[in-house]
Amino acid sequence: MLRELLNNQVAVRPIPTSTEPQHLCLDAAYDNAPAHAVVMKENYEGHIAPKKGRDESRPQHPSGKARRWVVERLHSWHDKFRRLVNNWEKKLARRYAFICLANALIAYRM
Repeated sequence: MLRELLNNQVAVRPIPTSTEPQHLCLDAAYDNAPAHAVVMKENYEGHIAPKKGRDESRPQHPSGKARRWVVERLHSWHDKFRRLVNNWEKKLARRYAFICLANALIAYRM
C-alpha cells in the first residue's frame, strides 16, 4: 500500500525526479525490501528507521539529538489538552472545533 499512499497525496507537492528527489521519513514497519524498492522507484530519498535499533557507526545529526518527526511533535502537543485525549464529543464537528481551538492555542503560545 506504500505506492498507493505516495501516489494519492492530499498536499500539492512537486513530483520527485531522479535529479531532485524528495525526502521521505518512514518508521521501522517499512524497513523491508519491498518498501525500499518502492521508495527508490518513486524517486524518494528514504529515511527509514531500522527494525533492530540504530547502528552506532552511522553519522549522527550535528546537534547530537535524534530528530523528532513533525507529526509526533504535534501529537505530543495535543496530548496536553485533556479534552482531546479523552474524547467525550459525539459529533465530529465538535471534535474538529476543539482540535482547531487547540491548534490556535499552540500557535498563540509560540
